[in-house]
Amino acid sequence: LEAVGEDYSSFGHARISTFTGLPTVLGWAGHELQWGHDVGTRGDDVRRMFTAPAQAGDLLERYDVRYVVVGPLERTEYGDGGITQWDELGRRVFDGDGTIVWQLR
Repeated sequence: LEAVGEDYSSFGHARISTFTGLPTVLGWAGHELQWGHDVGTRGDDVRRMFTAPAQAGDLLERYDVRYVVVGPLERTEYGDGGITQWDELGRRVFDGDGTIVWQLR
């Protein structure tokens, strides 16, 4: 799970899925539309997961979210409101340079 943004964002949206090959819920909506995929409510779902993770268990399960990234990009897009809840839902596997990664399950 990482922040959703504009296609080919200079700020780095979809950076984790791009450089690891791991799927994300939604990186660039336009890219998905280009391939004929309906993005549906994915953008709103990502916002909900980041702003109220403790209440988003159904979405985390639906999208099979295994890792959550919160760095400067996510803080800019969604704020810091839900960050502490990730410690209850998973374990930190990286914490440095302003970025935290949690592994869920």
